[in-house]
Amino acid sequence: MSAIRIIHTADNHIGLGFSSRGYSEHVRQQLIEERFQALGRVVDEANRRRTHFLIVAGDLFDRLDVSRKDVERTARVLNGFEGIHVVVLPGNHDFYDSGRRSLWEWFSGAMHEHRLILLNTPAVVRVQVEDRQVALYPGPCTSRTSAQHAIGWVAMQTKDPDSVNIGIAHGSVSGISPDTEDRYFQMTPEELRDAGVDVWLLGHTHARYPDGVRGDGSTFFVPATHTPDGFDCAHEGYVWFLEIDDAKSVTAESLRTGVWRFLRWEIDIRTEDALDTLEQKLLAFDPSRTLLKLTLRGRLPAEGKARIAALRNSLTGRLAFAEVSDVDVGLNIDRAYIDRTFSAHSLPHLLLTSLAENPEDDLALQLAHDLIREARG
Repeated sequence: MSAIRIIHTADNHIGLGFSSRGYSEHVRQQLIEERFQALGRVVDEANRRRTHFLIVAGDLFDRLDVSRKDVERTARVLNGFEGIHVVVLPGNHDFYDSGRRSLWEWFSGAMHEHRLILLNTPAVVRVQVEDRQVALYPGPCTSRTSAQHAIGWVAMQTKDPDSVNIGIAHGSVSGISPDTEDRYFQMTPEELRDAGVDVWLLGHTHARYPDGVRGDGSTFFVPATHTPDGFDCAHEGYVWFLEIDDAKSVTAESLRTGVWRFLRWEIDIRTEDALDTLEQKLLAFDPSRTLLKLTLRGRLPAEGKARIAALRNSLTGRLAFAEVSDVDVGLNIDRAYIDRTFSAHSLPHLLLTSLAENPEDDLALQLAHDLIREARG
């Protein structure tokens, strides 16, 4: 029997507006477009690997009021899938609400009818794949938040041992996802294991699980977003490619599908060479698709402080977006600086020299220097 092949994605958030930060309009439109372009790359990977299923484990859309134009464009991209079915689960952002069905009606109407399986009800869906049967056990979201997960019914179902039993759900996983207030359909690894399916394909957490290129043998998978969507996403954007053999062993490979990078760096600097190293490090990234939030800390001589301003201007001109904070970079007050700035044997010179001799007095040294400069006007 041949292996069941699946591309597993989630949290695509089509319709995300990127309006909460000060991006230029050009960059904002590029980021919006990237949601579609990356989804196209997901479909291309699925076709290249001749997968049977392309499974979206929730939050294909960012909200319920995504424009019809964007919904239909999403369907056109997914209609390019050449396998058996595109399987879509409503997540907590695009939850299924029987009273607000326009999103899913538009989407279903634009998809090829024979290709789409919309998992909007908690019921087993069975699909024949050549000589094997696949049973899907969905846990669709019906609200934005919930203290109760949607997979409780799965454990009560009798599983056919000859079928490949796949659970699909959207929500946090305790110990893995940040959900301290228990608001996002939280599941435990034990509940996932005890549900009795062969593997779980999950969404909601925007980070990959297991965190590595290979995930062979895991009982559940989270792909991360297919392309990063903010500074909380330090990754490159991934999907899982899974193969389930006739013994139900699962092999899994994480595939990169994003091309943009959001970099949140906090760097301690003590010399101007550190600024050169920082610029060299950035050469590894495509500047036109790189967004940087940089926080600098440490101490620099006066010349180095001036270089930070030049660095900020350089990064702003080269990168798609750059935000540089240097409020935590102080002046490096060493003996050479003190001799250069204050008269020998003066009270400021004697005080600062004394403090500079003991590294533990660094904070007192900075405060004393600032007070002296302030008193001098």
